[in-house]
Amino acid sequence: MELMRRNHFIYYPRELRLRCFDRGVLSDFPPPVKDDSGIPSWWLLDGGSLVPVLALGLEKGDSMLDICAAPGGKSLLSLLTKLPGKMVCNDFKLSRLRQLKRALSIYVPSSAPEADTVILKRKDATNLATWDELDTKKAVIIVTVLQVIADVPCSTDRLAVNQDEGNMFSPQMTNERLNLPQLQTKILINALRSVKVGGSVVYSTCTLSSIQNEAVVENGVAIAEQKFGVKVVEESLSQLVTHLSSSGLYRFSDQCRTGALVLPFLPSNFGPMYICKLTRLS
Repeated sequence: MELMRRNHFIYYPRELRLRCFDRGVLSDFPPPVKDDSGIPSWWLLDGGSLVPVLALGLEKGDSMLDICAAPGGKSLLSLLTKLPGKMVCNDFKLSRLRQLKRALSIYVPSSAPEADTVILKRKDATNLATWDELDTKKAVIIVTVLQVIADVPCSTDRLAVNQDEGNMFSPQMTNERLNLPQLQTKILINALRSVKVGGSVVYSTCTLSSIQNEAVVENGVAIAEQKFGVKVVEESLSQLVTHLSSSGLYRFSDQCRTGALVLPFLPSNFGPMYICKLTRLS
């Protein structure tokens, strides 16, 4: 399915303060220092993880859903913008939900004003039949969602290169790896069902696989329209790609049919990170 694409202007969050090493520096980060409240001075992220949050184009008071929120990096980045009015952080596995809750409690203590904006949910985003609590067509609505990040489980290419534990390319994980596109498609469909008309979904992965990237987007959009009447348009990310490329810290693929793909390269080794922004029209 070929998506309709339109030009798009992204607002960057003024309050978001980020630090990274200069291009080509290979030093390790020092351990974080805790302040008087016990909050660590930083959270270490791959620079690619910033891109989906910037792509959202958050504005003051936006309601937001992080549909696969654990371990919490993108939720924390979004909260650091001081823009979301409400943030629903969802995950299904109890171990991941505990990981998410622990991260939020460390970096966003109950005394912080941002703590009042966070709602934790445990819901299976891969189940089309039971995903209804955030569907605007259903009776039970927690919050009308304007922005969604769908940072889906994927083959995590960088980890697959560097470690054996949980490696999606190991023989014992073959079935899980082959099932990934199906699970990713279901999550994207539920994300599109959850966002209100005029709101946006940013789909993201940390893989180079076009099957898990463009193919999932195209398939998910087609099924969402066919089964649920959800029509979307792809938002061009050319502004974001141009600005991040000009920093010298990011390199993007020029081969994507939809969305944008951060390519790792040694002088500034971010990614891979695929992102595609979809806005609901009906």
